[in-house]
Parts: sequence; structure tokens; C-alpha cells
Amino acid sequence: MWRRIRSSSLVPAFIDSLSKKFTYEKSNQRYSLNGPGHYNLEFRKDSFNDVLISLIMGYETTKLDCAVKIPGRKLLLKLLHPSSLEGCFNLLLLALSRSSDENRTTRRIPLGKLLDRACNTGMLNNHEELKKDSDKLLACYWFKNSFYPIHVSEYTRNMIGKSIYLLKNYGINTSTLHNWLVSVASESITQACFALEGETLPEFLVTDILLRTPRSNYEFDLLIDLYLDPNYQINDSDKKSMLVLNNLIQNCHYRTSSRLLEIINKVLDQTSNEPFLNHLVWSISKISSKVPRDDNLYFNILECQQKIIRHLNSKVSVEILLGLSNTLYHINHSKGKEILQAARSLINRKDASPLVSQTPSIAHYLERSSLNVARTKAMLLGTEILYIDKPILFKAHQKLIASTEPTVLHQLGFSLWGLWLSKKAQFRLHSGTDIKLVKSLIPYLSTQFDQEALSVFLTGISDIEMNKVIITNYSKAGHTLGNLVLNTYLKNLYRQCLFEECIKEKAPHYLKYPEIVNQRIVEHKQFKSTLDYTRFVYANVEQRPLSLVGTMMFGEARIAPEKVWKVYFNRQFETVNEKILTSLTISVITFYERSGKHLMWNGMTAVQQCIMEVEKWTAKSTKGDNPNLVNPTNQLWLSYTQMLGMFGYTDLLMDLLEKWVNLRHIPNERTLLNVFGYLPDEISDNLLRHVTANITNKVPAIRTDDLSRKPELQFDNDSLVVKWPWPTKSQVENFKRKLLI
Repeated sequence: MWRRIRSSSLVPAFIDSLSKKFTYEKSNQRYSLNGPGHYNLEFRKDSFNDVLISLIMGYETTKLDCAVKIPGRKLLLKLLHPSSLEGCFNLLLLALSRSSDENRTTRRIPLGKLLDRACNTGMLNNHEELKKDSDKLLACYWFKNSFYPIHVSEYTRNMIGKSIYLLKNYGINTSTLHNWLVSVASESITQACFALEGETLPEFLVTDILLRTPRSNYEFDLLIDLYLDPNYQINDSDKKSMLVLNNLIQNCHYRTSSRLLEIINKVLDQTSNEPFLNHLVWSISKISSKVPRDDNLYFNILECQQKIIRHLNSKVSVEILLGLSNTLYHINHSKGKEILQAARSLINRKDASPLVSQTPSIAHYLERSSLNVARTKAMLLGTEILYIDKPILFKAHQKLIASTEPTVLHQLGFSLWGLWLSKKAQFRLHSGTDIKLVKSLIPYLSTQFDQEALSVFLTGISDIEMNKVIITNYSKAGHTLGNLVLNTYLKNLYRQCLFEECIKEKAPHYLKYPEIVNQRIVEHKQFKSTLDYTRFVYANVEQRPLSLVGTMMFGEARIAPEKVWKVYFNRQFETVNEKILTSLTISVITFYERSGKHLMWNGMTAVQQCIMEVEKWTAKSTKGDNPNLVNPTNQLWLSYTQMLGMFGYTDLLMDLLEKWVNLRHIPNERTLLNVFGYLPDEISDNLLRHVTANITNKVPAIRTDDLSRKPELQFDNDSLVVKWPWPTKSQVENFKRKLLI
């Protein structure tokens, strides 16, 4: 059952039994704790208060990644009702949060009254024991694993004690509660599992793990295995349960799609809900014009879609057609266009048959029907944008503004505009229409958008002034800037910094920028340069997730390379991501290109130090179970091969070829050209002859469009080399010639 967990010494078996029904209780986003020795549970920017609100709000906050308003009274009382283990645990979290002066939002909740009604006077007999238990959990709340006395009011300690009393009625002891709190605060799936070793997991903790974002393929496999357990029941009418499914699908898109079919098989075994399965065909598709990291992605998606359609055995809906068209865009463009036209025709036929009845009794149904039609049209528009070519791109922009209903904007609007901007970048088109686009969005920024969609939209906008407009107006509407949006904003700022660095502007501009503190805009302040402002933004994020640290280091690598190494060693990383490792290699290259000297660090050249760090943090094969190791993409390997070649580490260049085979990695053409181009002539010539004689002749010229055929990645690791874009002799010679210039 727990194959992945029990096969590793790193993550012992930690689950004895599981509930038959699982529910979602809190946001999947996790942030770093406060550093070694001080594991404060207030690991979100707006303190533990955000975690608590996410718990009691459930699905409504999962994609927002920011603080929200307290829910309505009826919903709140239900989520905090002591008749369930979940409600009692929420009461404990709320009581613990009162020990912090920062938590003001939740003070509106009448915690004292709720606890007084739930507890009887009998609890006073063990008052001293409850006081000791309260002190233990307070220490856990503030310092995770350390015990240190926390001074709080007697009233707060009594509320915590009453919460513990309620939980003990369910047979939960203080030690178990300590482990639950540690799991809730853990920044990774692995750490959450360690905290729960030997425990029986309640519903909300299991789904908390399932909603997290894996940091490695190993953690991703843990999530899938947990989801596939027979005890996990799918409820297609429960939005919380659907978020678990969506989280796993998104991670299949991002990491590896090899296990997507297992997920779909489980769904089909447990539900036959036609509307849900129709929508699933569309939701597992990926609307993107970019080349995926996983070469198998769209083939695996298509296989899953075909299986769902066969299971339905009913008429094909618009959602099914659009989902298939999104997938076929990357496999068979012409067939995808045909299916898009079929979806367009089907929508037009439905529009020609409007509902006749307008009686008040079905007014709510009509409103929902209208919303579904608007949403379907927005989905159609997204697929149309995916297929449009250069001449009609700007016409699509006008249609996009005119046809997106405000009621569905927060679900699809920003994603569609982000897709439009990425298509514009694909065609290398630049015009003033971006300004009109941003201005058309300002009225909608009062809505609290999906942070991922807003981030996608910002990614496509290169103009920093337009970034400022969106960020300012969104924050003025009372919304917190989630870490995902803040990360994208930081990327765009560093892109502007690099541009200013390239044009060598000496005179300070004293530019006016929005001052972001605690992930909210406080006021507009003047800064000497965009770089000063960018560093100010980063410095005012107290709890920085690894992704934000990586973005900062990646941005500084070409501007202040020596700073990157200072940050790296001062932080003492327990784990890293690919962007952090890439920033180390780029900083080494940048410093040498500017000064002609080796960057030194800790008595060694930064090149030697970088090689050690890359070897330390990158996986050796796909079979490794260490969740802290990175399985890099070409982002790292491109700069790493350049660095090795520049400084003469040709033996390591040769070793990389074997490493890529073990990792099942397919290097891109430029990365392979770095390897051959920096090798000595004799070695590169011999290697090219071997490749030509034994490998490249076996590569088919064009991938077949036969949809029933699986891609070559199903073969063993050694067979993958036929997929590599091996350079020709003339390409290698041209590359070597340029190095001599």
C-alpha cells in the first residue's frame, strides 16, 4: 500500500490507518520556517492567522494564497463546531493564534462563547494537567520542537486548555496534537510525513498533505500513492475533493505525466457523473503554446481523455471537444483545428435554441445556465487564441475584451489574457495594444483573482510601468499580493534592472514605485533606480519561500554576481531548487566575463565551489529516493556546460552525457553543442563519428502523427539517446570558430 514511503529510509512508515472519507481543509501553499533553531508556526506572511483562516474557509482560499475575510456566521459555526474532530482542532488553532498580538482578523470570532458552550464544568477537575498541556502546545506553536515557556494571559491559556479538553474526548493526547501542529507547519511533504510517523491520520491532515506542492519527483510520487490508496474516496460533488484532484493534475503537467492515467483510472472507478467527467476532459488538457518539459505530456493527456470519453459512452459535449483540441494542438495541428470548428458549431447551435421559460421558480437555474454558457464561450475563446496565427492576433484581442463576462473573469479571464500575451511574444510582436489591454483590466482588479492566473498574465507584460499599474490597483482593492504574484513581479523587475544595466544609465532617476511592505502596498516612494526598489521589495518579504529566493539570486547573478554567493552561504540551505543552482553558474560566468578574473569564495575558486554544489544537490538517476535532490532541466545544464567548458573541465563534460542517460534527460541542441564545442578537437571528432555511426541514423526524421502511437520515452534509458538533437560536424566547427573570436 505505502510502497514509496516504506521503501525509503528517509521517510519511515507513518500511517497506521486512514479515514474512509477525506476532506480538504487548508491551502496547499507552504512557506519556509524562520530558520534553524527557531521554527515559529507563524510561517505565512500574515502570520499563523492565514493558516487558520484557510483551514476554516476550505476550498474558497486554496487558490488565493492570501488573507481573506472571515466567513459568514453559519458557515463559521459549522466549521468550528465541537461535534467533529475537525471542528475541535480548528478551535485549538484559533485559541493558539490568540497568543499572538498580530492576529486581529480572527478576534471577531467569539471563541470564548463557543468553548464555554461546548465544555462542561467537569473539566475544571483536571485544570493543572490542562495548564501543562497548554504550555506544551504553546511552545510547539511558537518554536515547533523546542520547549520554552510562553507568557500569555490566563484567559488565553484557559481557552487553549478547553480546546485540548474537547480533543481529549476524541481520544487524542497531547503528544499527538503536538505532531499534528508540527505537520501543519511543516514546509514540505517530507517533513509533514516525518511529523506524523506512527500516527493515525484524521481526514483534514491527509487532505492537507494531498494539497501541498511537491518539491521533488519523490514527493510527487508520495502524493500519488496517497491518493490511489483504496481508502481515499472521491466525491465529485465536493469542491474540496475536486481541489485535491486538480492539484495532482497540475503537478502531472509540471513534473511528469507518467502517472496521470493512474489518477484517471481511480476517478473512473468511483464516479460516473457525466457533467463532472465532461469537464474533466477539458480540465486535464493544458492550454499552452509552450513546448513542455515532459516530452510525453500531451500523448499521456490524450490517452486519458480517450479513456474518459469511452467511459462516458454518450454524446460529445463542447467541453470534451475543446479539451481534445487543446491537446491536439501539440500533436496533430490540423485535426485539432477540425475539432475546434466542431466545438464552435455546437455552441452556435445551442445559442440558436434559447430557453423559453422565464418563471421565477427557475430563475436561479437560468442564472446558472447563463453563467455556464459564458464560461463555455470563454473556454472556446482560449482554444481559439491557442490556434490563431499572426495576422489575426490583434483582432482576437478585441474579441477577448468584448466577450469575457465579468462573472467568469476570476476563473478564466486572466489566464486567457496571459495566453494572448504569450502568443504575442511568440510572434515577436510589440505594439501599444498592451496599454489598452491593461487599462481594460483595471475595473476588474477589485475581484480577488486566482493567483496563478494573475501571475501568468503579469509574466506576459514586459513593460514595468504596466506591472506597477496592475500591482498598485490590485493592492488598493484590499488584496494581499500572494507569493506567486510577488515572485512574478520580482522577475519582471530584475528583467528591467538588467536592461538598465545594459544601457549603462549613470544618472539617478529617482523613480516612483509602490512601496510593498507585508505583501501590501503602503505608499509610493522614490528610489534611485529600479534595482534599489527591487531589493527593497525582496527585503520586505519576511518569510521568503524557496522560489522567491531563487528568483532574487537568479536576478542578481548578472548584476552583482559576488552577492549571490554571499546569500547562498549565509542562508545555509536545507534544500535548493534549480533556479538557485543556475544562479551560481551564471554568477561565475558573469564575474569572469566582466573582470577576466576568477571569483573566489571560502578559499576556493567559485567554479570549484559551484561544481561541488551542483554535484551535491542534483540527482544521480531517476531511481533516487532523496526528496531534497533536484532533477534539473536544460535551464541549469545549459549554463553549467558553458561554465565547465569556459574553465576547461572537459572530463566533467563527458561525465554529463552518462548522467543525462541515467536521469532520462533529453538535452536541447544548444546544451549538446556546448559539450561538443568545448571538448578538444580529437575527442569531439571521435565522439561525433561514434554518434553518426551508432545513433543518429536510427532517429526517424519526423514524428508520426498516428495518435495511437506512444512516444519513444517508454523504452529503456539507453534508447533515449536516439531522441537527443545531436549536432552535426559543421555545427560543432562553427561553434568552435566563434569561441576563438
